[in-house]
Amino acid sequence: VLRPHGLAKAPRALPPRADANSPPENIPTVDEELMALRSPLRMLGPYPVLSLRFEDMETPEQFKEQQKQTGETGVALDFVVDTAANVNTINAKLAADLGLAAVGFDEGGVSAAGELAGGTTYMLGTAQLNDSPKAARVDFLSNVTASALPVASPSGAGLLGVGFLFAFPGGVEF
Repeated sequence: VLRPHGLAKAPRALPPRADANSPPENIPTVDEELMALRSPLRMLGPYPVLSLRFEDMETPEQFKEQQKQTGETGVALDFVVDTAANVNTINAKLAADLGLAAVGFDEGGVSAAGELAGGTTYMLGTAQLNDSPKAARVDFLSNVTASALPVASPSGAGLLGVGFLFAFPGGVEF
């Protein structure tokens, strides 16, 4: 359950989007009861995975036929939820295949396995919860970025770290 701060309880009301690169205090507030966004948290092997859909992301050629059959737009990516990750990460080959725009560079650091080199940071854009029913999906997070670090994720497209989790000052429940 993701609880964006200031999400008004109203029928089919669009929530104010949390900004993945903005402190929580910059999210608009609403003086009404908060509402929760719910999405299944799947397992990919032993890892908890959240599937995000990026409607504005260019679809690679190999998925265009599937897109026609399903009526979906954009790209769905499965991310491992990692509360110990300092940054969101994405597989470097996937970022190149998707033609993502580079927006910066994340300096190296230390991981559980030792020293970690830095990598290019890419703009993923605005996200929806992909495992929600299509009719119920809303853009809930904007300006999502991820860095292509040497070890992006043990599985899935990458990792969603504390930067993703902190975008929800109302809390995240698993």
